[in-house]
Amino acid sequence: LENSLQLNTVLSSKEDIENAVDSPTQNIHRAASASTPSEPEIRPRSYGIVLTREARELIRTKRRLRRRAIRTQDPWDRILWNRAAKQLKVVLRELRSDFFEQKLSSMDYTVDANYSLWKCTKALKRQPLRWVPVRCPGGEFAKTEVEQANAFGFHLEDRFTPYDFATTEQIRET
Repeated sequence: LENSLQLNTVLSSKEDIENAVDSPTQNIHRAASASTPSEPEIRPRSYGIVLTREARELIRTKRRLRRRAIRTQDPWDRILWNRAAKQLKVVLRELRSDFFEQKLSSMDYTVDANYSLWKCTKALKRQPLRWVPVRCPGGEFAKTEVEQANAFGFHLEDRFTPYDFATTEQIRET
């Protein structure tokens, strides 16, 4: 961009002015397109559990059986749905177990591994955040964001009201 800009141009006619305005704009567009990668990089997800073909098929089967069991209300369909759900739980538990075993075996406490073992233990020791539902002043749960904001406003209003101090006349009387 710096090499293609011409700073000392003669502006003697209307066309020279148009060219002087268009030239930097075109140069900026060319520089932007040259510096932008043509295809975005698609990185595979390196985190999380990778589902096997068997697990994906079990998920599809369970969803199909759930739809049928809810639609037909047939006890046999419900039994098949529960059976598929239990089978999927077992497969997912094995996948999680294998994933965590592999992750723990690859961890290290050195600088080369970016202290991954210590970061993992710190994350495990961290207290999980609790998402407590917000209650309105009437006692019912606030469902929408507007209700939650109003409940928070009422809470702040109650919390930060000034004390009822005695007036000067009451102080003189006592």
